[in-house]
Amino acid sequence: MLSWQKILVASGITAFMLAAFIGPFMSHPAYSSVSHSVSELAGQNMPNAWIMRTGFVAFGGATMIAALSRLRADPAVSSTLCVFGAAMIAAAVWSHLPIAAAGGGERMENDLHSVAASVMGVAFASACAARLWTQRTHHRAQAQIDWLSAAGLVIAIGVPLLMLQFPAVAGVLQRGMFLFSFVWVFRAFGRGAAGGMAA
Repeated sequence: MLSWQKILVASGITAFMLAAFIGPFMSHPAYSSVSHSVSELAGQNMPNAWIMRTGFVAFGGATMIAALSRLRADPAVSSTLCVFGAAMIAAAVWSHLPIAAAGGGERMENDLHSVAASVMGVAFASACAARLWTQRTHHRAQAQIDWLSAAGLVIAIGVPLLMLQFPAVAGVLQRGMFLFSFVWVFRAFGRGAAGGMAA
């Protein structure tokens, strides 16, 4: 049976995915899911930006609430996931500059969005690192490695760099990174405690 945390997080993930899928059809005609990020979909002056912002709040809020409920049982991972969720909500409150075709926007708000997005990325990488550390601590004899968390650490660092290097497909790269985060975060709220999560 799924825990209430998993059900809550799954609901947040579903809301985010629906927003990311539906949003482009209701946004600026020049918006491209291939080259533009979901942050730009929720950007300033973008038509129906509230749809993607709602997705951010739903996933971020669900993750934060679920993580707070596990703070005592799994403090290292849960605390970083709380920061991850809070930063995602902040990324919805402070919006990205709109795509060039939409024009306008406030630079200060964009800068605050960038800070929130950076904190979100660092928090997710830290959650992956914390999971690797707790696996090492609790299963030292078996020398188990959580390969999903190891991959998450690489993805959290590598994908943003690839987005800068290949802006023409930045939207696809970012969506792939989010899909991975959905799997990782959902798995984080299994029946196991710090050292052994259950899927």
